[in-house]
Amino acid sequence: MRYDLDQFNRDIQSGGLIIEIDGFAEFFKPGNHKKLGQSEAFIRLSPEALLETTEEGYEHSSSEPWLVAPADPAYEAVKEGYLELANQVEPRDWWHNLKLPEIKRACRLAGVNVGSKKKDELIRELIERNAPYPEDAPLPYCPTTKCYDALRDAISTYITAITVNANRFHPTYIAHIWDAALDANPYGQIRRAIREAIRDQYWLERMQPE
Repeated sequence: MRYDLDQFNRDIQSGGLIIEIDGFAEFFKPGNHKKLGQSEAFIRLSPEALLETTEEGYEHSSSEPWLVAPADPAYEAVKEGYLELANQVEPRDWWHNLKLPEIKRACRLAGVNVGSKKKDELIRELIERNAPYPEDAPLPYCPTTKCYDALRDAISTYITAITVNANRFHPTYIAHIWDAALDANPYGQIRRAIREAIRDQYWLERMQPE
């Protein structure tokens, strides 16, 4: 019987080889801004939300904007230029992001009679009166070019960190380390970056198929 790569992989895995790799979402967390070479404000952004926003179409994503209020931790990312107002959302539509109690408070400040009116009716009257949008209310934001560049750099740093650690092992195990890295990252964006980084490695044929 010919001893092939499939049998080799089964022997390695059945020998109790356990490899655990932190996914990018675990690596991308507060306190790691120095390792990632990014500001703390950028690291405060949710990696899951950031990856989901950029997964479809990447820089031309049609995903829903993020709602960020001045009191939110993510607002630091706005001030540092990682997020900008979503231009696909008209200012008159900002009111629809508010909850009913917030709408009623704005109505009282603008002199709009609340009564038993529904939310849409109250919003219409606020817009007709050119009522100012509350300064503490959330606004819709989307990632900027600076944010996309920072995300690419962070992903590259993450892959470099895995590479440095993987290269400490015998080549027999390196493919399995990268298998574990792929398993730890459900986002196609990360998986594509990993495969691009290791595409010229001679042990690539041992890895699981994409």
